[in-house]
Amino acid sequence: MAEKLIFISTKTNPFYEKIINYDFVPGNSLSQRKKNVTNLNNALSKLFPDLKTLEISTKSDNEIGRLLSAFNLKLDGNYIESIFQSSKVFEDGSQHSFLINKRPIEAKRFINSLTRKEIVGFRFNGVDYPINPKSLFYDYLFVTALRNNPELSSNLKNYDIFTDIEFNYKKSVNCQARACAIYSYLLKTGNVDKYVDDICLFKTLYDGVHSDLISLFDIK
Repeated sequence: MAEKLIFISTKTNPFYEKIINYDFVPGNSLSQRKKNVTNLNNALSKLFPDLKTLEISTKSDNEIGRLLSAFNLKLDGNYIESIFQSSKVFEDGSQHSFLINKRPIEAKRFINSLTRKEIVGFRFNGVDYPINPKSLFYDYLFVTALRNNPELSSNLKNYDIFTDIEFNYKKSVNCQARACAIYSYLLKTGNVDKYVDDICLFKTLYDGVHSDLISLFDIK
């Protein structure tokens, strides 16, 4: 068994975070990761039979989920993952802006190869963004890209649970599944433009987040 943090979107809350146990298949091959997606989906179907799940990653069994991965989704012609990595500002003032033009895997590998330094903020298109809440910039960037791809992102309103089989909540903070849950909430409430056009308002979405120990009754 293994644990996975999943994100549940409702009309009354941007997202719930809940830890789910599922049957884990060890290994790094594509087939093994896809088996884990299936096993996680099966676990969620038993827990929440009335809710629809969408895996957001390149391993998704749903084309929509694959296309919405940060390695595939673009904003103004650049991959979300590459924009995110290129926007990191480190404690010594350095920023590797050239990464915005690199493939996502190249941009991520470059940042991971650097001597470990503290990230003190993000800078994108000449605008500085804070590091708190910790996933704010990533989510805001992702949601902005989703709004710019309406034919694809409009499908998110049809789903309630969002997962990312690659995400390890014990090691990372930013998650494409969380961003999609937020966007699903904004679609369901008709507030996409209102929140995307005002990052200060967008920041308030994190104020009422419910974590982990929730029941099906809580999210209906």
